[in-house]
Amino acid sequence: MPIAIGDGLSFCGRASMDSELRLIRGITHEFANLAWTELAATVCELLQWRRPNGGLKTGECYLFLRELHRRGWLPWLTASQPRSRRPARPLSPMHLLGYRVANWREVGTTQGRGRMYRGGHAEGIRKRIFLYPLRRNWRQRLCAPPPEPPT
Repeated sequence: MPIAIGDGLSFCGRASMDSELRLIRGITHEFANLAWTELAATVCELLQWRRPNGGLKTGECYLFLRELHRRGWLPWLTASQPRSRRPARPLSPMHLLGYRVANWREVGTTQGRGRMYRGGHAEGIRKRIFLYPLRRNWRQRLCAPPPEPPT
Protein backbone atom coordinates (compact mmCIF):
# COMPACT_ATOMS: atom_id res chain seq x y z
CA MET A 1 0.00 0.00 0.00
CA PRO A 2 1.38 3.45 -0.86
CA ILE A 3 2.40 5.58 2.09
CA ALA A 4 2.98 9.29 2.35
CA ILE A 5 6.12 10.55 4.03
CA GLY A 6 5.56 13.96 5.51
CA ASP A 7 4.18 16.03 2.64
CA GLY A 8 3.70 12.95 0.46
CA LEU A 9 7.13 12.06 -0.90
CA SER A 10 7.11 10.02 -4.07
CA PHE A 11 9.74 8.50 -6.33
CA CYS A 12 9.53 9.48 -10.01
CA GLY A 13 5.86 10.41 -9.72
CA ARG A 14 4.61 7.29 -7.99
CA ALA A 15 3.92 6.82 -4.29
CA SER A 16 6.43 4.72 -2.39
CA MET A 17 5.31 1.39 -1.04
CA ASP A 18 5.77 0.50 2.62
CA SER A 19 7.81 -2.58 1.66
CA GLU A 20 10.10 -0.47 -0.55
CA LEU A 21 10.79 1.99 2.25
CA ARG A 22 11.52 -0.86 4.69
CA LEU A 23 14.00 -2.27 2.18
CA ILE A 24 15.62 1.15 1.63
CA ARG A 25 15.97 1.69 5.37
CA GLY A 26 17.45 -1.78 5.84
CA ILE A 27 19.96 -1.46 2.99
CA THR A 28 21.10 2.03 3.96
CA HIS A 29 21.42 1.03 7.60
CA GLU A 30 23.42 -2.12 6.85
CA PHE A 31 25.69 -0.43 4.30
CA ALA A 32 25.85 3.08 5.78
CA ASN A 33 29.60 3.26 5.08
CA LEU A 34 29.07 3.17 1.29
CA ALA A 35 29.02 6.33 -0.79
CA TRP A 36 25.59 7.84 -1.50
CA THR A 37 25.83 7.06 -5.21
CA GLU A 38 26.70 3.44 -4.48
CA LEU A 39 23.74 3.18 -2.12
CA ALA A 40 21.48 4.68 -4.79
CA ALA A 41 22.69 2.19 -7.39
CA THR A 42 22.17 -0.72 -4.97
CA VAL A 43 18.63 0.39 -4.12
CA CYS A 44 17.79 0.82 -7.81
CA GLU A 45 19.06 -2.67 -8.61
CA LEU A 46 17.10 -4.29 -5.80
CA LEU A 47 13.86 -2.44 -6.51
CA GLN A 48 14.25 -2.62 -10.30
CA TRP A 49 13.92 1.14 -10.68
CA ARG A 50 14.88 1.40 -14.33
CA ARG A 51 14.44 3.76 -17.24
CA PRO A 52 12.63 2.63 -20.40
CA ASN A 53 16.04 1.97 -22.00
CA GLY A 54 16.96 -0.40 -19.13
CA GLY A 55 19.36 1.92 -17.31
CA LEU A 56 19.10 2.40 -13.55
CA LYS A 57 17.48 5.55 -12.15
CA THR A 58 20.52 6.15 -9.95
CA GLY A 59 20.42 9.96 -10.14
CA GLU A 60 16.77 10.13 -9.14
CA CYS A 61 17.31 7.57 -6.39
CA TYR A 62 20.25 9.58 -5.07
CA LEU A 63 18.02 12.64 -4.74
CA PHE A 64 15.27 10.49 -3.18
CA LEU A 65 17.71 9.15 -0.55
CA ARG A 66 18.92 12.70 0.18
CA GLU A 67 15.31 13.81 0.72
CA LEU A 68 14.60 10.84 3.00
CA HIS A 69 17.72 11.73 4.99
CA ARG A 70 16.73 15.40 5.17
CA ARG A 71 13.32 14.43 6.51
CA GLY A 72 14.85 12.20 9.19
CA TRP A 73 13.97 8.79 7.72
CA LEU A 74 17.64 7.77 7.31
CA PRO A 75 19.37 9.40 10.30
CA TRP A 76 22.29 6.92 10.34
CA LEU A 77 23.65 8.25 7.05
CA THR A 78 26.15 11.06 7.24
CA ALA A 79 25.66 14.13 5.11
CA SER A 80 28.07 13.84 2.22
CA GLN A 81 30.58 16.57 1.56
CA PRO A 82 31.31 17.54 -2.03
CA ARG A 83 34.64 16.10 -3.11
CA SER A 84 37.26 18.18 -4.79
CA ARG A 85 38.67 16.75 -8.01
CA ARG A 86 42.10 18.02 -7.03
CA PRO A 87 44.05 17.30 -3.86
CA ALA A 88 43.67 19.97 -1.22
CA ARG A 89 47.46 20.32 -0.89
CA PRO A 90 50.51 19.24 -2.83
CA LEU A 91 52.07 15.85 -2.21
CA SER A 92 54.24 15.75 0.87
CA PRO A 93 57.92 14.74 0.73
CA MET A 94 57.04 11.57 2.65
CA HIS A 95 54.50 10.64 -0.03
CA LEU A 96 57.09 11.20 -2.77
CA LEU A 97 59.58 9.08 -0.84
CA GLY A 98 57.51 6.06 -1.83
CA TYR A 99 58.21 6.80 -5.50
CA ARG A 100 61.92 7.14 -4.84
CA VAL A 101 62.11 3.93 -2.83
CA ALA A 102 60.39 2.11 -5.70
CA ASN A 103 63.12 3.40 -8.12
CA TRP A 104 60.92 5.94 -9.91
CA ARG A 105 62.81 9.01 -11.15
CA GLU A 106 61.42 12.52 -11.18
CA VAL A 107 62.34 13.93 -14.60
CA GLY A 108 60.45 17.21 -14.70
CA THR A 109 57.10 18.92 -14.51
CA THR A 110 54.35 19.70 -16.98
CA GLN A 111 53.72 23.27 -18.14
CA GLY A 112 50.24 23.33 -16.63
CA ARG A 113 48.42 23.33 -19.96
CA GLY A 114 45.49 20.95 -19.94
CA ARG A 115 44.05 19.22 -22.98
CA MET A 116 41.64 22.16 -23.42
CA TYR A 117 44.54 24.65 -23.74
CA ARG A 118 43.81 27.23 -26.44
CA GLY A 119 46.88 29.44 -26.21
CA GLY A 120 47.52 32.36 -23.96
CA HIS A 121 48.79 31.43 -20.54
CA ALA A 122 48.68 28.09 -18.74
CA GLU A 123 45.85 27.92 -16.21
CA GLY A 124 46.21 24.34 -15.01
CA ILE A 125 48.20 22.78 -12.25
CA ARG A 126 51.80 21.83 -12.93
CA LYS A 127 52.26 18.13 -12.31
CA ARG A 128 55.43 16.21 -11.57
CA ILE A 129 56.54 13.64 -14.12
CA PHE A 130 58.00 10.34 -12.89
CA LEU A 131 59.52 7.59 -15.01
CA TYR A 132 60.48 4.08 -14.09
CA PRO A 133 63.82 3.27 -15.74
CA LEU A 134 63.76 -0.02 -17.63
CA ARG A 135 67.28 0.49 -18.98
CA ARG A 136 70.39 1.95 -17.36
CA ASN A 137 70.91 4.44 -20.19
CA TRP A 138 67.32 5.70 -20.22
CA ARG A 139 68.25 9.39 -20.20
CA GLN A 140 70.59 9.04 -23.20
CA ARG A 141 67.95 7.09 -25.14
CA LEU A 142 65.23 9.67 -24.43
CA CYS A 143 67.46 12.66 -25.29
CA ALA A 144 69.18 11.13 -28.33
CA PRO A 145 68.24 12.38 -31.81
CA PRO A 146 65.98 10.09 -33.79
CA PRO A 147 67.79 7.38 -35.75
CA GLU A 148 68.42 7.91 -39.45
CA PRO A 149 65.85 6.21 -41.68
CA PRO A 150 67.24 3.28 -43.68
CA THR A 151 68.18 4.12 -47.25
